[in-house]
Amino acid sequence: MIFVTKDEADYLRQNIKNVKIFKTCRLKNNGSNRGKRYAEETSAVVNLLAKYRAD
Repeated sequence: MIFVTKDEADYLRQNIKNVKIFKTCRLKNNGSNRGKRYAEETSAVVNLLAKYRAD
């Protein structure tokens, strides 16, 4: 699993049809630090993230 930001998760969803992105801990005590997002570690995801992060 690869940690991704909200913007990266949106980008992945737009470009890969069936990408699996998981969000942990939907709500903590005071609502701060909401869930972390993780994407499956496939070659398509890794390549697309590398391209997105390079820009």
